[in-house]
Amino acid sequence: MSIFLPVAKKKTFPNKPGSVPRRSDAPSRIVIHTTETARLPGYREGSVAPHFTIGVGDPGSLPNEEKGSVRIWQHISLDRTASALRHNRGTIETNHMGAHCIQIECITYIGDQEKAGIVGNKGKFPKALSKALAGLVQEITSALGDINIDVFPQTWSATGSYGEKAAQRLTEDQWEDFNGICGHEHVPNNTHWDPGAFDIEEFMDFVRALSPSGTHGTLDGSISPGPEVPQLFHVGDSDPRVQLICGVVQALGYAELPSSDLYDSDVAAGVESLQEALGVTADGVWGPETHARARTELDARLEWYEG
Repeated sequence: MSIFLPVAKKKTFPNKPGSVPRRSDAPSRIVIHTTETARLPGYREGSVAPHFTIGVGDPGSLPNEEKGSVRIWQHISLDRTASALRHNRGTIETNHMGAHCIQIECITYIGDQEKAGIVGNKGKFPKALSKALAGLVQEITSALGDINIDVFPQTWSATGSYGEKAAQRLTEDQWEDFNGICGHEHVPNNTHWDPGAFDIEEFMDFVRALSPSGTHGTLDGSISPGPEVPQLFHVGDSDPRVQLICGVVQALGYAELPSSDLYDSDVAAGVESLQEALGVTADGVWGPETHARARTELDARLEWYEG
């Protein structure tokens, strides 16, 4: 059965070589790539699409943390493999290993880009993109249930990570048993270095913050503790849903808020800024009207670029 996530726009490439059904004789894993482009690639000229491409920012631009808009495309069903990794005949399988390798391309530059002052693979992976990627990873693991998101390599190198012999690359034996999240730079017998100096600890904080008390926040930042309209939240209230409210405020770019159940003065100030922008009563209290308007704004921002 095909598995396409509702948070993603389905964009398949019918003229590309077909993928094969996933296997189930070894652990699954997620591999993070970077496109080294400013917008959605066409996956032309013999390239093969990954499962997902994700971007954060303004139309036609690199990720923009101030805007924080998110767009995500899914190219291949999660019940099939992608073939975006190099695989040399006679070496250990990469794309089709085990229940397979979920491959995610992130729209950003981290490699040589002289005009932007990024040379020698020293570009920084944008925080806004890392947050959005964390949401996608949560959605994938919720759909599949067989990827251990707490397992990841410790070394994500800014330099010296190119080539088959790069120090951070997993051995074939390690790859065969790997069940977690890694970068293209860790895949054995590959040469690519993306995503470079990825801050895995910060990323994992974003991933864990999306699942307070077993309640998942969706990729677009919407509140999902249940179908009911949320209660009013005032300064001093404590509830797991406050973490998800903070996620909405952050996703729309109005405040950087810590992961906490407490609706404190900082949360209220962020909500008030959001309310002013949305044209609702700016009282710092989260209620049904603020909730509904924020959801509408998030949905609109998801359409930032169709590329």
